[in-house]
Amino acid sequence: MTRWFILTAFLVAFIFVSFQILGLYQQYAKTRVGTAVLKDKLAVLELENKVLASDVEYYSDPMNAAKEFKSHFNYKRPGEKLIIVPNE
Repeated sequence: MTRWFILTAFLVAFIFVSFQILGLYQQYAKTRVGTAVLKDKLAVLELENKVLASDVEYYSDPMNAAKEFKSHFNYKRPGEKLIIVPNE
């Protein structure tokens, strides 16, 4: 009887540990997927950061800022002539 009790206890413990290991593996798999997603988002944000830094550098020059303002809003300074070329 004691042998069956020890064998049953061992079997229950083995099943319990197996389920714990399975749960840990599932958490590990989710973490790997989450890490991959976060790495992709980081790459996108780093690229966006480079683009924004480039834009800040470009627009920090007053000549470039004025040129962009003129092109987007058809603005002209006093004494300048404005020519609008229609698209075909």
